Amino acid sequence: MVTNVIHKAKVIVADLTGERPASYYVIGLAHTLGKPVIILAQTGTTRHFDIAGYKWHYWNSAEDLQPKFEKILLGTMIESGFVS
Repeated sequence: MVTNVIHKAKVIVADLTGERPASYYVIGLAHTLGKPVIILAQTGTTRHFDIAGYKWHYWNSAEDLQPKFEKILLGTMIESGFVS
């Protein structure tokens, strides 16, 4: 069940490229559970009003995404106290 996976996860990563509705559900559930959320999206993705206020990380290509994501994930893990 998706909710069990989210409940057990330390960090949630949501890529909103293509505006997949289920991703918005996952983000809402993660926020309710107090989980850190990393929002990714390809440059040009529409920011909908309900989550526009959260930090988004944009990418242009897979080659561009990988180093950015590694840095973002490490920063989130440190900020959340999972690693030092």
